[in-house]
Amino acid sequence: MKRLVTMSAIVALLSASAFAASPESEGSAAKPHGHHWKQHAAERWAKVRADLKLNPAQDFAWQQIADKRAALHKEHRADRTELREAMKQELAKPEPDFGRIVQQKQQLEEKSLQARNELRDMQLKLYASFNPEQKAVIRDVLKVQLERMEQWRQKRHGTS
Repeated sequence: MKRLVTMSAIVALLSASAFAASPESEGSAAKPHGHHWKQHAAERWAKVRADLKLNPAQDFAWQQIADKRAALHKEHRADRTELREAMKQELAKPEPDFGRIVQQKQQLEEKSLQARNELRDMQLKLYASFNPEQKAVIRDVLKVQLERMEQWRQKRHGTS
């Protein structure tokens, strides 16, 4: 169980790092909602990336993960828009076919799960290529991140 939690945390960390390193996360001229969070995350992950002292092969893999993450994010948004439009069309009918919507949603979820699993595998492959010092950087970042999440949870919910 501990190994599962650790691996989940590593995957979450690498997902966040890939997202923060993606071109989309750098913000836009319009400064959308969440821009400050994205900017802060991008700065944090840029520091982590620098601290990792990636070799050229690792740096290439890191960028591939970032690019894939950005593409998946765009694709997910497009899929959600498509599903929302399909729902509007069904609701406009006198007798909506919600089975069709559920089926479409299920297909999108399966596609998304497959894509996330592929991304996770890329992230784990990168992590496996890290030397002990790089793994220590990831471990330390994860510890801080988990502490931050726990503090937020306690502040928000008053529980641990």
